[in-house]
Amino acid sequence: MTDDFEVRVARCATATVLSVRGEVDLATAPALRSAITLVTRTERKLLVIDLMAVTFLSSAGLLVLVEAAEAGPPEVRVVAVGRATRRPIRVTGLDAVLAIRETLVDALAR
Repeated sequence: MTDDFEVRVARCATATVLSVRGEVDLATAPALRSAITLVTRTERKLLVIDLMAVTFLSSAGLLVLVEAAEAGPPEVRVVAVGRATRRPIRVTGLDAVLAIRETLVDALAR
């Protein structure tokens, strides 16, 4: 697992936010999947996956995001703006599948 990879969980009244940092690749995608699975056991409204601090997003990471979005509930929104995250999502056409937001504030808005 990449040393700088981290997933933090924050709960608020309207959602749970998973803030991801570092590289999401074949080695770290299972940890992201596990974090999402744990959160979705109790969160029924909204899950926001914040990728603002992600430096690399591989196909393994994209798969985890798609699985989370398709599994619902909860509704899943992804915060992705940088080249490391938004570009692979857009190039693969997954921006049509994932609910992408440019800021955490936008993702939390109803």
